[in-house]
Amino acid sequence: MAELSRRGAAPPPPRGAPPPPPPREARGGGMCVECGEKEGQPRFLEAFGVAVCFDCQRAHRGEGGRYQLISKAKAKDEYLLSERQLNSVYGGLGCQKVPNPHHARGGEMSLYLRTQAEQLALQTWKSSEGLYEEMRRRADEREARREKARGRQLGVELPGRGRKRPAAESVAPAASARRPPLFTAERHEHAFLSDEEYDGDADLWTKRCECGFSVQYERI
Repeated sequence: MAELSRRGAAPPPPRGAPPPPPPREARGGGMCVECGEKEGQPRFLEAFGVAVCFDCQRAHRGEGGRYQLISKAKAKDEYLLSERQLNSVYGGLGCQKVPNPHHARGGEMSLYLRTQAEQLALQTWKSSEGLYEEMRRRADEREARREKARGRQLGVELPGRGRKRPAAESVAPAASARRPPLFTAERHEHAFLSDEEYDGDADLWTKRCECGFSVQYERI
C-alpha cells in the first residue's frame, strides 16, 4: 500500500469486494457472478452494478459478508463518507431504498453495499490508518466544542480548555492499541454496549464498543 501511494497509483480494492458500479448506460441483465446459473436480481443490479442472484446474495449478506448492506448512518460514522459520496446523482455510491423500520409513519432509508463503502473510504483516506487519524481529529474537535459549551454554561474560562491536545493524549491508550483493522479479512466488528450517554450541551449521543472504541452521533 505504501509503495502504491509513493507511485501515485490508485489503491487496490479490499479483498473480496464486488466490482464498482459500471456506468448506468452499460447496465443490463446478466447471470449471477457467483454461481453463473441464475439471473441476477434487477433491483440489486440497478442499485450496485452487480449481477447476483437472491440465493448467492443471501449466502453472503451477513456481518462481514461481501454482500452485506449497511445504513447511510453507518457509512458516515464508520467510513466517514460525505453526503455527496453517498448520492449517485453526484457520481457517488448507489443504494437501495427500503421502508424505514424506525419511522412508523413512513419514509425510506438508504442501504449501501459495505464492500463498496469500504473501497470508497480507502480511496478517500488512503489507508485504514488515515481513516483512523481523521476519526481522531474529528473526535478532538467535538471534545473542544463540548468543553467550550461547558465553559459558557459555567460563565468561566476553564483552564486549559479548548487547546488542541497532543496526538498521544487524544485517544485512550487502550483504545488506540486495539483499534480495528478496517480493510483486512480479519476486520473487527464493533459490538456497541446498550448504555449510551447523552451530552445535552453538545446535543450528541455516545456509544461505546467493548474494545474501547466510541462514536458520537446526533439523533434525528
